Amino acid sequence: MDFRTRLLLKLRAVQPILREQGVLIAGSEVPNLLEPDARSTLIVSKDLDIAVPVERHAAVKARLREVQGLRRSEEEPSVWLPLGAELLEVNYIGMQTRGEPAETYVLEDSELPLLVFAHLSLLRPGKPLDIEGLAVPVPRPAGLLLEPRVQMPDPTPHRALLARLMARLEKVEQER
Repeated sequence: MDFRTRLLLKLRAVQPILREQGVLIAGSEVPNLLEPDARSTLIVSKDLDIAVPVERHAAVKARLREVQGLRRSEEEPSVWLPLGAELLEVNYIGMQTRGEPAETYVLEDSELPLLVFAHLSLLRPGKPLDIEGLAVPVPRPAGLLLEPRVQMPDPTPHRALLARLMARLEKVEQER
């Protein structure tokens, strides 16, 4: 079974989790799905990375019962392993979406502990991608819609310029 088929099966299996507000696919897997040939990207991941907002942890944990074909790893409880070869491993990682980002820390929990990465605090949900009838939650394009932060330059005055630049780059890419 090819990677694309395995990834689509995994996305279908974790739909209960992906429907939870704020949850995002945070790995390199979805761009691979969008390419006609997975070799066109640098990395083909062998797992699925799901970013869980810290404030949604309890809701995601409750939805884990709805996910079929996975079991929690005894060695690493934030990793859920496939019961069959046709699925992929799922890694649950934490992201802090409220307040100032903290350093990387562990959210202790017996069922679903999360390693919370400070840099994921910059991710915000974008428009979900429709991939073969699946709504796949992905982050907004990085850098374009960052919110102002204390003691950092305000990005809002430059958004229109960045949007025009991105549009030009996309047009050049399409002409290739």
